[in-house]
Amino acid sequence: MDFDAFLNALRTFLKDDQIILDKEGLSHFSYDATERQSMPQVVLMPERTEEVSKIMKRAWEFDVPVTPQGGRTGLSGGGIPLLGGAVLSLLKFKRIIEIDEKNMLAVVEPGVISSDFQQALRKHNLFFPPDPSSTVESTLGGNVAENAGYTRAVKYGVTRDYVLGLEAVLPDGEVIEVGRKTVKNVTGYDMTALLVGSEGTLAIITKIIFKLLPRPKIRKTIILYLNNLVHAADLVVEVFKAGIIPCAMELVDNMTINAIADYINTPLKREADALVLIEVDSHHEGAASDEAQEILSLCSSFDGIVEARLAETEEEAERFWIIRREALPALKAMKKDHLEADVVVPRYKLPFLVKAVGEIEHGHAVNIATFGHAGDGNLHVTIMYRRRNFAELDEAYSILEKVYKKTIEMGGSLTGEHGVGITVKDYLGLQMSDAEIALMKKIKGAFDPRGILNPGKIFTDNGKAAGTTDQTGASEEKYRSIVESTDDAIYMVDGDCRYLYANEKVLAGLGLPEEAVIGKQYDDFHTVEDSREFHNVVERVFETGESHRYEHKNNKAERYFLRTLSPVKDALTRRTKHVTVISKEITDLKKTEEKLKYLSLHDVLTGLYNRAYFEEEMHRIETGRFDLVGLIVFDIDGLKLVNDTLGHDRGDELIRTASKVIRESFRESDVVARVGGDEFAILLPNSPQSKVENICARIKNAIALYNTTNPKLPLSVSTGYAVRSGYIKSVSELYREADNNMYKEKLAGSASAKNAIIQNLINTVEAKGEMTQEARERFQRMVAALANAIGLPEERIKDLRLLAQFHDIGNAGIHEQVLLKPDRLTSGELLEVQKHTDIGHRIAQAAPELTHIADFILKHHEWWNGKGYPLGLKGDEIPMESRIIALVSAYSAMTNPRPHRDAMVQQEAIAELRKFSGTQFDPLLVEKFIETIKQ
Repeated sequence: MDFDAFLNALRTFLKDDQIILDKEGLSHFSYDATERQSMPQVVLMPERTEEVSKIMKRAWEFDVPVTPQGGRTGLSGGGIPLLGGAVLSLLKFKRIIEIDEKNMLAVVEPGVISSDFQQALRKHNLFFPPDPSSTVESTLGGNVAENAGYTRAVKYGVTRDYVLGLEAVLPDGEVIEVGRKTVKNVTGYDMTALLVGSEGTLAIITKIIFKLLPRPKIRKTIILYLNNLVHAADLVVEVFKAGIIPCAMELVDNMTINAIADYINTPLKREADALVLIEVDSHHEGAASDEAQEILSLCSSFDGIVEARLAETEEEAERFWIIRREALPALKAMKKDHLEADVVVPRYKLPFLVKAVGEIEHGHAVNIATFGHAGDGNLHVTIMYRRRNFAELDEAYSILEKVYKKTIEMGGSLTGEHGVGITVKDYLGLQMSDAEIALMKKIKGAFDPRGILNPGKIFTDNGKAAGTTDQTGASEEKYRSIVESTDDAIYMVDGDCRYLYANEKVLAGLGLPEEAVIGKQYDDFHTVEDSREFHNVVERVFETGESHRYEHKNNKAERYFLRTLSPVKDALTRRTKHVTVISKEITDLKKTEEKLKYLSLHDVLTGLYNRAYFEEEMHRIETGRFDLVGLIVFDIDGLKLVNDTLGHDRGDELIRTASKVIRESFRESDVVARVGGDEFAILLPNSPQSKVENICARIKNAIALYNTTNPKLPLSVSTGYAVRSGYIKSVSELYREADNNMYKEKLAGSASAKNAIIQNLINTVEAKGEMTQEARERFQRMVAALANAIGLPEERIKDLRLLAQFHDIGNAGIHEQVLLKPDRLTSGELLEVQKHTDIGHRIAQAAPELTHIADFILKHHEWWNGKGYPLGLKGDEIPMESRIIALVSAYSAMTNPRPHRDAMVQQEAIAELRKFSGTQFDPLLVEKFIETIKQ
């Protein structure tokens, strides 16, 4: 592999932001939902098929392994770059190219998120049945590559059943198109079906043609609790025997029920042994209702039913489907590691598999949770064990193998929807014959003879023919090289804490060669306190036979380390012989933790406490039984107007100013929080009404003082407060009362606050203006003279005088450096300046005295030929007032000096006006105006 040459070649056609090389960026793409990790050397973010093709041609040329990757939600490790090399992320391939309602198909790119696709189809009343639990994160390309299953597969089939065709890039860079936009296609081998589910080992998918269905109008969800998990599996079989085919049928065991209830804090029947969700759907209310009632009738006579009912509302049904989707995250939240068997058996064998899994013996610290798509016989058997406990890990793998063997005995499959990846490849021989595996390897070899595409997946030998050479020595060398090249300090000690092994990182830290360390005691190189702590943990590992972890701080160097001590056991006696230590530096992590802790409690913009912390304090005060509580709520007046006119930067400045003024009015110990965009709140335990009123007055005085010294952007705050004496009101009710009081004050004072801001904007425009007072008066006289010349009535001339004064009020929102720039404006600066008509329009609409000229302000930069802005109006579509202002404004600009040029004489300016007559300006107005100014 010539990685440097590969990287140099990429830079000839990829932009810098399409090539990720920093450690943090690489780490983000180094894992998937299995939580296993392997770092790539580079991450590539192509945007077009042509770029993918070029990348693969270079990878082929320089023998660089490439791992295609989608949303990293896979549960088989299929997207992990085992051999380093390049990760080719398809996240920028996110276009929905076509939705064809007539033929009920769609053409999409592989980076489209599943839920986004579903949302787009909903607008067309169409339906794409494959919808995995990770719908808000998974990509369509990843679902196709893994042939993903989902809850509705029992009725509608899996992803492969909806793929009509693909565009894909082969390992050598060749682009192929397979399949058609037709319902039938039996021309030659089914290459589409071959690529679907090939886990990115044969080609990289860059475009997909999906078959769609009409969206079912009616769905009914049945919620069942049972007192026996095997009976629940029996019920699944009975429903199908009754001739009913639900669109979804899900099973959750007791451990998973309780994990979900804890994880999302929702009420479930914790004592039930099983939860079963059944959904039927139809285009007709009667058909769906009949099937639902038939299932409920069947349940009424079924043994072990604790509760059987129909979800009363769509919201309740959706809540239970969300509960099911949270099953795996809830189990992961139990702070244990896990192995998952994604096994599937013929449906009628499901009760036997559930019973067999329940009878597998295991230690008290290892747990087995079962949930899954019962309707198609697909169970997720999840084996939970304590992290870094090698004994439990061995037991977990033993259980996993037993589950796999039981599945195969029942005529089932090792994986129903997650794929082989790296999690199942070691067990492939349990299900497939040598001949089948050899044929699969030939297919892999035909597509990818160099083995560069997603290496290490599906096959233990990357799909190459197995040799006769003993690989043990090579494996040991590989693992030794990993240990030596890691950034972690790894060493092994005996019961007396003598070094038996130390990697290069340890030796470098001690500054000694290997011969000066091996055989010596830990105490010889470390402080008394450090040695005492280390000895104690080593003793615990020998006593318990389990791994232990602790944080160590090097006080001298102010560095932190996370040390994990694990037993190395005798293969025969299973007694601990030595202890392996992995010491990872976490100094940066500790500092980040402190920063994250601060950010989790504080608002980033203001540094005040955030809403989450404020709500926690409300709860603490509620449960702490404070009988006297004051609460004040503040809201910044006119913030939306400032954001809309001056921009969000100025709005943020106003928020920061308000927070500073408010904060300075309180003690350091008071809880002052920003609880919304423009809203602040303060909790004052043990504060009587008189004290709260004094504080409100103090804040108003502080704001008034601020406004006297900062007239450019005045601050106005509406205030409301409430005080609880006794326990009659909850703190939440107190907050609502204060909030209501604040809004009463806001309604009373909103007009004056708005007027103050508008007046400030007017002053800002006058301050920013390039014209002198004399030039402004001359401009207004010319506008009035032209209006008189064309016979406008006095009322419209009066409006024109006002428009002449305020047509450029939108300049208040344009940065002075751009507005007064002496040089030619860049394209970006020009776009910023062009925003002033829209800003001026919004300001005028907010000011009662300017509302009637707001439309003229918006349109005074339109051109007679339609090439102006912001609306592209032309001819008589442009109001006469706007045309007049545009013409006179241009003449005034030409005949007054500017920072970047001298003033034109009258004849030069007239020549320019005639030059643009009929394009920029109304030609009749131009001639009338020229007559006027010559007089």
